[in-house]
Amino acid sequence: MLFEKGAMLTGEQTYPARTLDCVAQGRRRAFKAYLVEVQPGVHVVEDYYRPVFFAHRCFWRFRDGGWVRSGSWLGPWHEASARDIPAELSALPEPDRYALFRGPRNATRHPIPESGA
Repeated sequence: MLFEKGAMLTGEQTYPARTLDCVAQGRRRAFKAYLVEVQPGVHVVEDYYRPVFFAHRCFWRFRDGGWVRSGSWLGPWHEASARDIPAELSALPEPDRYALFRGPRNATRHPIPESGA
């Protein structure tokens, strides 16, 4: 299991929630990014403008008809070969529909790790 209450585990390290400063209508606000499970083994960055998934200890995006991956949810992104793409991601219908995805109110939210791998 990758998660424990209030933290995300990657190997033996525990990471706090990531905060990304955003500028909205001329005001700065903190954006706390969390992962929410969309199907077993696949999480998505909740309420983010593009769908970024976390599966098999990597971050993934579906871009230009193919999957790219990164060690960070903010990139840089690298093309993934077909054999490297987790089956759970390949089976996702319409990955783009997870842009601005918001999980149910009672969903468990996990802080994003500093690095996926």
